[in-house]
Amino acid sequence: MTSENRWHRISAVFGEAIELPLPERRVHVEQACGGDAELAAEIHRLLALHANTGEFLEPPLRSTFAGANAGTRVGRYVIEGLLAAGGMGIVYQARQESPSRRVALKMVHPSLVSADTLRRLSIESQALARLRHPGIAQIYEAGTHDFGDGAQPFIAMELVDGVPLLQHVASCTVRERVALLIEIATALQHAHEKGVLHRDLKPANILVDSDGRPRILDFGVARLVDMGESSLLTKAVTRTDAGTLVGTIQYMSPEQLSGETHEVDTRSDIYSMGVVAYELLTGRMPFDVPSGSLMALVETISRHDFIPLGRDGSELRGDLEWIVMKALDAERWRRYASAQEFAEDLRRYLDHAPIMARPPTTLYQLRKFTRRHRAVVAGIGGTILALAIGLVLSMHEATLAREAAAEATASASKSTAVNEFLTRILGRVDPNRRSNTVDLRELVDAAATEINASFADKPIEQAAVRNEVGTIYYNLGLFVDAEREYRLAMGLRTSELGAMHRETLDAINNLGQALASLGRRDEAIEMYRQALEGRRSVLGDLDPRTLTTINNIASLLDSKTQLAEAESMLRGAIDARIAHGGPTDEGTLVAMGNLAGVLRRREKYAEALELRQRVVDGFVGLYGDEHRLTAIALGGLARELHDVKRFEESEAAFKRSLTGLVASRGGHDHDTGVVAFRYGELLEDLGRPSEAVVQFSLARSIEMQLRGAGHRNVLRMGVREAENLRASGELDAASSLFSSLIASFTSTLPGEDVHLLDARQGLARTLVLQSRDAD
Repeated sequence: MTSENRWHRISAVFGEAIELPLPERRVHVEQACGGDAELAAEIHRLLALHANTGEFLEPPLRSTFAGANAGTRVGRYVIEGLLAAGGMGIVYQARQESPSRRVALKMVHPSLVSADTLRRLSIESQALARLRHPGIAQIYEAGTHDFGDGAQPFIAMELVDGVPLLQHVASCTVRERVALLIEIATALQHAHEKGVLHRDLKPANILVDSDGRPRILDFGVARLVDMGESSLLTKAVTRTDAGTLVGTIQYMSPEQLSGETHEVDTRSDIYSMGVVAYELLTGRMPFDVPSGSLMALVETISRHDFIPLGRDGSELRGDLEWIVMKALDAERWRRYASAQEFAEDLRRYLDHAPIMARPPTTLYQLRKFTRRHRAVVAGIGGTILALAIGLVLSMHEATLAREAAAEATASASKSTAVNEFLTRILGRVDPNRRSNTVDLRELVDAAATEINASFADKPIEQAAVRNEVGTIYYNLGLFVDAEREYRLAMGLRTSELGAMHRETLDAINNLGQALASLGRRDEAIEMYRQALEGRRSVLGDLDPRTLTTINNIASLLDSKTQLAEAESMLRGAIDARIAHGGPTDEGTLVAMGNLAGVLRRREKYAEALELRQRVVDGFVGLYGDEHRLTAIALGGLARELHDVKRFEESEAAFKRSLTGLVASRGGHDHDTGVVAFRYGELLEDLGRPSEAVVQFSLARSIEMQLRGAGHRNVLRMGVREAENLRASGELDAASSLFSSLIASFTSTLPGEDVHLLDARQGLARTLVLQSRDAD
């Protein structure tokens, strides 16, 4: 019997038994299971759970374990008292002696210890160990302890001193509750970025600490995702979890209730987040919970019989209702694609900005305008004055309506064009192909050839599609193709919208990025300056896009005069970003990192190092150790430490950076190549050429993959790799690499190119060591 059929069989027999009087249930189950003792035992367990009041699917537990009294030692921890009991076991407050701290010690009841329990606890420890976020309780250690009844797994984690979420919000306003939901969703996004699902998100698993920050607890039923089919951990989960309900039913998504674990993904947590949001805002569940019947509850949730959120008050109608119901949609594909999207829509609600969860109708856009610009439309106190200027206001509102409608129509048209193009790309994938891999470039190239024909009479839509194609190419490291598409998009937008339109300026800035990635610095700076002038004029000095262009320009300036200009520009941008988003805002931290790079080139090493450390600390606080931006910041810090000869600290930072880049980007992107090359330079200075070869080789292979074998950087990195091969005694490999580089680049670079000269000199020195003096 398959896992799916087994679950349906359990559900059917359980549903029949639950309708019978208690004395008749056991006999009915035994007969219905036809001698399958394991099946019968599972149904008897469900019946026992159903008979007990309290949490669904959570067995009653004794208040303490044998031997686990205050003062009992469990590994490095001493139990101080009982905190709570739950579905997996009991949570104690304990004290760790070194380092000295109070912890929450989660232990499994002896009666529940099995191979599956050990597996789930192992998954929990591995999942939580990857999470570093101020909104998530941190795990310290996982192990087992024997009180005399056999090994009992335990997990020691951060003890959060706080109050339950629903208790905390009892006196909060709606807007304060929404702000808490944003923080919870942001923490959940961090977990998803680390490949971790919660699968049991509910208010009981969220505390609010003394600083008012919500903290997510208990990833005890977390499932690691996106680890690849070769992962033993993934195999263990997918093999045994099919058809098994894990979590708390009231907060489960329809796909979780179905037992189809292959359909459970981050959007399942979004659904649970929607239930949490509904309960947080209204104080009740989004459906009428049937009393006394587990099956009736499952049926209610599966039917999606939700009570409208707005029934609880006018403040909950409209945008909030749209947002929560989008998260609670029965169809996964109609929910928010990520917790970040959910959080961003809640922020838009707080800012009175149009949300993604509802169509941007003209009336809706106008209402948002009124809410965001109260000072403009409020304060007209007299009836006579209102009548006198009524015609003017009506005309103004009509103009606003026409503009909003035109903008909405244009936006929808462009969005539809881009979506149709992306659908066309996906439609080219052969569903009967034997390989599991898809050549994305081949798909994009094929679809790109049809853009002219498909959008010949729709230049605005064509520009949007070409901009999207350019971004796909850029992200694939195909910068020549990206330049072509960005340039075409810029031309179309300039012709149709004008040189100073926001979308035209976006295309100009994008073109500058492609040119910079191609090493065409002067052309890139020209594009960036053009974009900056326009963005300052159209968007203002404080707009994030204006500040981004300033960062882009500053990163390319290199002469003494230009570096002074870059420093001045970045300091101004940082001041603006701090005023706009605070000192730990992502944009502020990025600008600080760019300024540190400029200060380094101006030989202001102490200030550069201080800035780098602030940037690292900021990103660790925002995203944890393994986020891409944290990893890039660590690479910058490592280089500054190398400059001031703090070699041990520098190496540790380089290793953390590379680990984070591999975790977040796969280890084959441009940032990884840069960090690997700089780490190779450090190893070279430390006299460890064999290790340096590994890093230079990695950097060269990434550069070849992204920019092609003929890019000058490939020569530069190859020379360093060959020099370290020679230093480590691998003379044949060194001379072979030097020769290959010279042969590849002699026809494409001038003879006086410094890197080509280095390659020839390096080959000569290697040949001398090989006693090939004549060569």
